[in-house]
Amino acid sequence: MLSNIGFVEAMSDMNYDCVVIHDVDILPEDDRNLYICADNPIHMAVKVEQFGYRLPYEEFIGGVTTFSNAQYREINGFSNLYFGWGGEDDDLYRRILYHNYELIRPFEDFGICGSVLHKEALKSSDRKKYLKFSENLGLIVLNNFVIFISIR
Repeated sequence: MLSNIGFVEAMSDMNYDCVVIHDVDILPEDDRNLYICADNPIHMAVKVEQFGYRLPYEEFIGGVTTFSNAQYREINGFSNLYFGWGGEDDDLYRRILYHNYELIRPFEDFGICGSVLHKEALKSSDRKKYLKFSENLGLIVLNNFVIFISIR
């Protein structure tokens, strides 16, 4: 949900062409890993330290992914159902395929990222259940709410 809120807020500031969804605990280690958008979403964090610098599974999309503005809107962003750790990235991958996009990894040799060590997050107990039906609960639903941000 926070990625969707960030997207809505960023677009209210300026109609950006390219969006980078970036986990705060992932640090790029190679300057050749270019943060760009293309005709398909791009997975940038291909080889992450916490996974032994290898892709944990073929459908993995976590860490750093770029979308064009239109792509993010079309796939309806992230589901707003997931709280805690897990499932939201797998759901996002399904949304990409559902809308006939292909997740690409053009910088596979350069998509090397370090990991910031932190306390393990609580796993979402409902993550597997939500993977079955969450395609429609994302950005569009979020756009129907008024978002208040208070800075103290």
